[in-house]
Amino acid sequence: MVSYNYKEFLCLIEKCVEKEKKYFFYGENIFQINLTVEQLLKKIGKAEKETIYSWETSIEQIFTKLSTSTLFCEKVAVILKNFEFTKKKFRKSLVEFIKNYECEQYLIIIHEGVLPYKEMKNDKDGTLDFLLKKTVSVDFANFSKQEILNNFIPNNCTKKLSDSAKHLLFENSGNDICLLYNELNKISFYKPDVQEITETDVEKCCSVYDNSEIKDLFYSIENRNITKSLSILSSLFVNGIEPVYLSVSLYRYFRKQFLWGKIQQSKIFEILKELHNMDYKLKTTSNNRYVFESVVINLCKILGS
Repeated sequence: MVSYNYKEFLCLIEKCVEKEKKYFFYGENIFQINLTVEQLLKKIGKAEKETIYSWETSIEQIFTKLSTSTLFCEKVAVILKNFEFTKKKFRKSLVEFIKNYECEQYLIIIHEGVLPYKEMKNDKDGTLDFLLKKTVSVDFANFSKQEILNNFIPNNCTKKLSDSAKHLLFENSGNDICLLYNELNKISFYKPDVQEITETDVEKCCSVYDNSEIKDLFYSIENRNITKSLSILSSLFVNGIEPVYLSVSLYRYFRKQFLWGKIQQSKIFEILKELHNMDYKLKTTSNNRYVFESVVINLCKILGS
């Protein structure tokens, strides 16, 4: 099959949906991956859609989901996320599954990160090579600085930003498009009577800066000091920290730790699961402080195990 960059794929998405059922999306641009998955699902149409994470499933479960349609939907679309964290045994089984299964339903595999030369060179079981050749593979490279400043920021904010404000946002988002998008949403609702956002406005309304207490919290978690971590967390809530700010900061901190290779591979799965659970609980309960206390304790335990 053919490999595309995401811009090429978006132009051919309708033809792909008609002919192909297996997709492999990979790259650093997680924001664009999620956006493209949404567009792909819309083109697929009425279907039973399910997102599963690589660390909490098996090949047998994937097979069951792909081969079980409902009374209301003949089509099924399974999105397998975080393929980058799968182990050799799982990858080998997935290859065998795809080889032997006549894919009548849609399988979308997502690898959040580039496929560096080193990883391809160590691809001894041939999994990545197989996916690149036997699925519709799409490369999601990050936006360039000019694309972000000239296109992404203006297209995703209802207010005009000064050049200095744009550059400040770009510099402090660390090329994290998901974070930048969230900040632009906040700016869109900042001071309704203000039409142009300045550098000062960005400093006031955006969470691109971690205050010293949050940095102390991360340091305490990293050192598995539960007592100090809870004490700092209590101080943050007394000072009126916004739960969404703390949640975004936690995600951003651990994503950087993953990218820099500072956390053992075996612990990444547990941390991601804990952060996903945190996100779910924050949306379904009003006791945000209790949620964060539980998360802090569990993260300390995971890092100390």
